[in-house]
Amino acid sequence: AYEDLVLYGDNVKVMCSATFTDEIKLSGDIGTTRATGLTLYNSNSGGYGSALNFNAYSSSTETVSARLYSEPNDANTSDFSIKTRSGGTLANSMSIAGRNTTFAGDVRIGGTSLTPSGDKDQLVVESTSHGGMSALGPDASEQGFFTGHASSNRVGEFHTRYDTNAMTIGSAKSGMSMILMTGARATALTLDSSQNATFAGDVTIESDSHAWI
Repeated sequence: AYEDLVLYGDNVKVMCSATFTDEIKLSGDIGTTRATGLTLYNSNSGGYGSALNFNAYSSSTETVSARLYSEPNDANTSDFSIKTRSGGTLANSMSIAGRNTTFAGDVRIGGTSLTPSGDKDQLVVESTSHGGMSALGPDASEQGFFTGHASSNRVGEFHTRYDTNAMTIGSAKSGMSMILMTGARATALTLDSSQNATFAGDVTIESDSHAWI
């Protein structure tokens, strides 16, 4: 027979299901071993991981409102997921496979006091001062951003390369034009796929001496 609750030294091990009616406090001097904490075990030989559920009562019914879940793939890699409820269904909000992270919904960084355009709001970076994003890398490498679609994952691109003193803005799709807009989204300059430039307004050339065309 197995004991349900095992005490050994300063540790407590729950061997099967147990319900505590009050708080559970974990404390200790971590020191160099960092041993203080909560460890979840699943001895099932099928490779299933452990889960930590957050339960709540609604209309006298106990429901899992959120879940932290980890599943080992093998001895070297594992997956970790955070599940939350949306529309009554418990589903992944964030998944970590190895070191790759996938978010199931929109991502906000820095705050939620401002309202972004609903047209492009899957990733929002908000700041109370100067804001933005940085792409950093070695001098002999391209750093930038791509845009893509269902038919091609590399359509529009912006990137720089430090060692060649080059900044590239354009499209990798054959036949695509590049349009530069000004106020009120008015087209100011169109560069077509044959490298022809069409200006929507006047072109002014300034020179201290002479100008030739």
